[in-house]
Amino acid sequence: MRDGRLLRAESVGVDHGGHYSDDVIQFCAENAHRNWYAVKGHGSKGKGTRGDRIVPRRTPAPDKPWSIDVNMIKDRIFQRLHDEPEKPGGILFPDSVPEGSVQFDKAFFTRLTREKQIPVQGEPGAFYWSSPSDQEPWDCLIYAYAAMLILKSRSKMATAKVAPQKKKAASEKSEPEKAPSETEKQKTAAAPARPKARRKSPRARVARY
Repeated sequence: MRDGRLLRAESVGVDHGGHYSDDVIQFCAENAHRNWYAVKGHGSKGKGTRGDRIVPRRTPAPDKPWSIDVNMIKDRIFQRLHDEPEKPGGILFPDSVPEGSVQFDKAFFTRLTREKQIPVQGEPGAFYWSSPSDQEPWDCLIYAYAAMLILKSRSKMATAKVAPQKKKAASEKSEPEKAPSETEKQKTAAAPARPKARRKSPRARVARY
């Protein structure tokens, strides 16, 4: 809700884990036109390593979920939660929510900030996430962020597919002839004219004998 207007969710990430993975795939396939994606998080628990991308470059098969690096998302969201709200990318929470929605009370923020960074022994600066139980607000925020990245990724893929077609269509058009440059004109003018060979008439040949 913003300024009294109801906002529509542009994309949604649905947790693929658990015992209902097939149902999640089918549910998201039926709502693909609404940008609902089956999402499954992966990460190296206890090692502190990160991947090179949060969202894969290619769209997964229809029966597979989007595999996302949850550790990288947690790094970003954790920083934004602790930044000043006015900074770019800051996360703001409304003072009130519609009736029937999850209330932003003390219990909500306790569950939202329950997960902690744990340093990796012997590797200064490296850490992993504790992954405690009962942190649904935090998990929902992670998957919401993943859904946003997937939507952006798919938009870039669609743009990349259209661009080569436009380039090919432009190359098929005949290019206009280019006017000679000043340098080419000077070279042509400076080149001496080659004298034409004089052809002797038959009379001249007869006169020599």
